[in-house]
Amino acid sequence: MLNKTVLEKFLIAEQTGENDLFLTYNGKDTQTGLAVNITALKPNMVIAVNFLKRFESLAKAIAKIDSPHTVPVLEYGEVEGQAVIVREGIEGQSLTNLVTGGNGLQLDIALDIARQLGEYVEAIHLAGVFQVVFDPQEILLSSDSVVRVTDLGMAQGLNIGEMLAEGKAKAQPYHAPELLRGEKTDPRTDFYSLGVLLF
Repeated sequence: MLNKTVLEKFLIAEQTGENDLFLTYNGKDTQTGLAVNITALKPNMVIAVNFLKRFESLAKAIAKIDSPHTVPVLEYGEVEGQAVIVREGIEGQSLTNLVTGGNGLQLDIALDIARQLGEYVEAIHLAGVFQVVFDPQEILLSSDSVVRVTDLGMAQGLNIGEMLAEGKAKAQPYHAPELLRGEKTDPRTDFYSLGVLLF
């Protein structure tokens, strides 16, 4: 998908990440020149139309969340059988990169990240939205030390618990037990995943 324009105006510039479910890219809005982040579901993971139907209702709820820790959704749709989500471009280091090397984080930085993630969880729960899975690769710390979570709505839209139970997605240490069993998730799922992440 590199150097391709999707959803009429978003040019994909470079791939920035990949896991068993998604491909992520940096790009730009060709009409405004603003940077964007683009997430594309791998076509063999889920039928795009089913995901987008669930994500549509989540996107409306996400748009109402008043939090500096979310990343606005600009557009979403289907491109050649792939579900594509476009968000505001965010620069920063992922939590994964910050702890790579074995030195960990200074205590004051770790505590501040924990505080901000707690504020984030409170804000999304008030809107009736769950993170479900806290992936350190999708948590960015900007140059002004603001934590931004870049994948809100993805796990909930995918119904990730069902995919895990069917073996269509790989289990991770920060997945809650009920998620691995394919059971219904609730706010406690977020608390478990966040607790493991912070540990």
